Amino acid sequence: MDKNTNRNAKPKDRKGTLLRLIRYTANYKYIMILALFLCLVSNVMALTGPILAGKAIAEAEAGVGQVNFSRVLYYARLMLIFYVASSLITLAINFIMMNVGRKIGQQMRTDVFNKLMKLPVRYFD
Repeated sequence: MDKNTNRNAKPKDRKGTLLRLIRYTANYKYIMILALFLCLVSNVMALTGPILAGKAIAEAEAGVGQVNFSRVLYYARLMLIFYVASSLITLAINFIMMNVGRKIGQQMRTDVFNKLMKLPVRYFD
């Protein structure tokens, strides 16, 4: 291994690098805001599940012969709906972010290619 190769090399201009990355993501700011909103909705829905479970358990604790099974089933159905909806929203978020990442990567590759095409041939010699 070459002595001059430093695997933990840090960028010389962190602020400039971060600003360039932000510029690439700026074209997708509304999609990323949507993904952030969906993430919040998904988490709230997932956190509602245990609250509903507590209510179902409270209904089941009424005592022998006094359990309101229709209410327990109601809360169980709501839990199922909330958990499935949360999972589907999370799947949508993953799909959105994969597409955004793919498009940003493609734009970066295109920019590098265009930059290399502008360099004189002697640069590669």
